[in-house]
Amino acid sequence: MRNSEIYKGRISSNRRGFAFVLSDDSSPDTFIPEREAKKVLHGDFVLFKKIKRGTRDRWFGKIIRVLEPGKTKILGRVVRNYGIYGFEPIQNSIGNFFSVEIPKDIKLSSDKIIECEVVRDQYGFLLHPFIFSSVLQAKPGRTIFAETAIRNHELPVQFPDNVKMEADLLSEKIDSSVISKRRDMRDMPFVTIDGQNAKDYDDAIFVEKKPDYFNLYVAIADVAEFVKPFSALDEEARNRGTSVYFSTFVLPMLPEKLSNNICSLKPNVDRLVVVVHCKIDYEGKSIYQEFFEAVICSKGRLNYRQVQDYYNTGKYQVPSEIANSLKAQKVLFDILYEARKERGALNIDGFEPRYSYDNSGRLISVDHEERNISQGVIEECMIFANVAIANFVKETDLQMIYRHHPEPESDKLFHLKEEAEKLNLKTNMDDNSISKLCNMILENTSKNEKKHYYSLIIKRAQSLAFYSASRSNHFGLALNSYTHFTSPIRRYCDLMVHRALKAKIHGKASEEEPDLDSLCSMISRYERRAEMATRDELLSLKCEFMSNKIGEEFDGIVSAITDEGVTVQIFSHSIEGFIPRSVGTKRRNSSRPNINHGSILKVVLQDVDVRINKIFFKLKKGGRDGR
Repeated sequence: MRNSEIYKGRISSNRRGFAFVLSDDSSPDTFIPEREAKKVLHGDFVLFKKIKRGTRDRWFGKIIRVLEPGKTKILGRVVRNYGIYGFEPIQNSIGNFFSVEIPKDIKLSSDKIIECEVVRDQYGFLLHPFIFSSVLQAKPGRTIFAETAIRNHELPVQFPDNVKMEADLLSEKIDSSVISKRRDMRDMPFVTIDGQNAKDYDDAIFVEKKPDYFNLYVAIADVAEFVKPFSALDEEARNRGTSVYFSTFVLPMLPEKLSNNICSLKPNVDRLVVVVHCKIDYEGKSIYQEFFEAVICSKGRLNYRQVQDYYNTGKYQVPSEIANSLKAQKVLFDILYEARKERGALNIDGFEPRYSYDNSGRLISVDHEERNISQGVIEECMIFANVAIANFVKETDLQMIYRHHPEPESDKLFHLKEEAEKLNLKTNMDDNSISKLCNMILENTSKNEKKHYYSLIIKRAQSLAFYSASRSNHFGLALNSYTHFTSPIRRYCDLMVHRALKAKIHGKASEEEPDLDSLCSMISRYERRAEMATRDELLSLKCEFMSNKIGEEFDGIVSAITDEGVTVQIFSHSIEGFIPRSVGTKRRNSSRPNINHGSILKVVLQDVDVRINKIFFKLKKGGRDGR
């Protein structure tokens, strides 16, 4: 047996028992066999050795110790066999069964979810039995699925007393001395434009069309004015990393007094902002830009539907100064959208599900709507502002956080090329035109009955975006430099970028982050945590919703084929289901040659296992379509 040097990384485990260590650097992930994986939990940050038994064997990991526990508590259900309580975790990434001590006065049914404290030894390895903590109960206004996701991902819920006290000391009234040091833009017709169910109002825009250029003003809530470095508010925002949006409520990054009041760009109320002002020529290029602190008074809170109705009919009643800005926004959008296509940014369709819930938070319907121009206007204006900030700050010596979106990995590119060949599209991967390949597939299937399938495979081919301390490319937007600046209420990255920009505006040195790489890694991880938590709740809600539709028929498209069966997308309901091998295909590419990636199938909903959040279909007789 040969040992190599010691490494660090984070455990990624699964229901099948084995795991991988996701390396802390750019080296490949390391396989962890089941006997080693049983020592730790998903999310643990560990110290490990790479071991190879023979020259032909692959490397595997031997865990030395847990440096940082990924979990202190886990959720599960209790199964009693022969008088012994077995604890089955409900999180799919935890495959082990554990023993647990249940107090004698606690009576549990098999459907109850309990929370247990994880017990570890001096090396951080798991010890049995775990300690019973509580029976899970949903808080008022939350679904049990959201409560489960919060506990599974250990999301911070309550703000500590010192944080609430610090927020309470903030005045809602803006001092005149503060306003006197800023540009007064309260007479300008800024408006906020968001979705109907938006929770944060931290950006407002105003566009003015001139004979040779456009004036674009993007005003962003000046959160950094109130949340100072090293304060209790700042430490808590850093620990949360981002706001988390569930079906019926939000776990905010900042206390409500800030997120829904002082920093919310409400109509007809004076608010402190940081403004990006760009002059943009008729080719979509920036010919001038400036950044400054200001005070504005929003003239209206509009939503996408209202603005789209105005674009479509001109009948939505708004004051003339706002109407002129909306018209200029639309013209500017057309120019920026063309520039976006020219530089090769991905043009994935805007097929978006819209979920409706009842008063208890249960999913009652799934509808779809195409992204419209009003959404595109705001997206392009925010992108332009983010690019302007990234380009400006990168020329300084200030610390900066960038948004990095790498190119798709080679195996995913191979799959995309296969799809292009099926569509008879000629590709040349030697010219590094990966985005061209993606857009070629999207453009040639935009009117195809499978267009949502092709959008899905393009999305799934993308690498994960993350935050980086070094200047980084953004593949999806086809940009050499990009950052996040426009949402400081809900993202810690944006707050950090605001601080860097404000330091430059005032000609001061910004507070140096001692380890910016670690901070970027942390907030990237918290972003993933928030995404997984909201995805988990939504998946549970979808399974509950579909459990009432057993026996119904659906049109599906095959998105994956394995030896175990076929995965089918039901785009009408934005769900994914599985046809097991015993019911569907027996072997890959064998007994059912007509079933391929992208095949359209008629399927019948056979079962929904709400315990593991899996939906099962069976193929309707005569329901194959090899198109």
